[in-house]
Amino acid sequence: MNSTILLNNYRIIRELGKGGFGKTYLAESSNRKRCVIKEFAPSQENASEQATQLFRQEAERLKEVGTHPQIPEFYDFFEEGSRLFIVQEYIAGESLQQSLQKGQTFTEEEIDSLLKGILPLLRYLHGSGVIHRDIKPANIIRRQSDGALVLVDFGAAKRVSETVLAKTGTMIGSVGYASTEQMRGKTTFASDIYSLGMTCIHLLTGTSPMSIAADPMTGALQWRLELAGKPVREEFADVLDKMIDDVLGRRFQSADAALQALKEADPADITKKEESQLARDEEISALARQDEQTTLARFATPAAAACGVGTVIIMRPIVLNTSDVFDIPGFSKITSTAMNTSQWLFIGLFLISAVRAFTSRQPTNEHHES
Repeated sequence: MNSTILLNNYRIIRELGKGGFGKTYLAESSNRKRCVIKEFAPSQENASEQATQLFRQEAERLKEVGTHPQIPEFYDFFEEGSRLFIVQEYIAGESLQQSLQKGQTFTEEEIDSLLKGILPLLRYLHGSGVIHRDIKPANIIRRQSDGALVLVDFGAAKRVSETVLAKTGTMIGSVGYASTEQMRGKTTFASDIYSLGMTCIHLLTGTSPMSIAADPMTGALQWRLELAGKPVREEFADVLDKMIDDVLGRRFQSADAALQALKEADPADITKKEESQLARDEEISALARQDEQTTLARFATPAAAACGVGTVIIMRPIVLNTSDVFDIPGFSKITSTAMNTSQWLFIGLFLISAVRAFTSRQPTNEHHES
């Protein structure tokens, strides 16, 4: 089809790929702007109505969301003869699937960066009421011009309000990346989270999700066994585990929830929390020591006076149950320890003063002569 002119406007340069329902071409518009043309021309005359509807649906989805910088811009949709065509922006770059085919695997830092690049995009899509339904390495392209990640192929995308297109023998999504509920025709926003998580695990391990064994007891994917010694922090691994949890209710329900968990798993954030907790613990200890000293002085003052000590110590009143005032976890335990020490000292001083007072009141054995 090279050099073919479509709609008197698009010149085909070369074929990019093909499938059961058509082909994809690199083309050039009359104003010399490069673009991608997706052709829907099923080889069988009795092509399913669903496949035709999905192709038209892709055009609609791109019209709605194609203004985002990480989504190919929609240019045109037209029919020519019995064929349908979608024209969209050409993204020069390499798909993550192509990177895998070259033997490349990704580090934790690279996966973290990928998630921080794609999750905000999912937030935009889901906020627009659109579920992609086919997130996988082949559908994420790293743009050559700026290195940004671009999500392509909206052929399976649907609006939340749309009726699920279900027909025997037709599957929407890709095996290994699609969640259980999606395979059953009940797609949610969390289904995209699952697919993205599976994509990350494939990139991290270099092993296709379909080839990773599941725990026979829990059914959880044992992807850590495929790391081959590659370092991955437990906090980060836990985020991925929650993204791919097969139980829908235990999975992240939104892109924002996954982003928040990712932030909390960040080493810098963890260090900041630890430093903050350490400073708080030191503050608690200082308050406890101050409270103990004040309490000791308060109890010692009357005891010292009873013993005849000339110096009178005047201290400020203090609330002994400081945990009620500060409401700091762990403070009650520290204060309790301080009070036990204070009480023992008070008892000692009290006994000394009591003995002294008792001794001073004993009658003398002097006899007066008449």
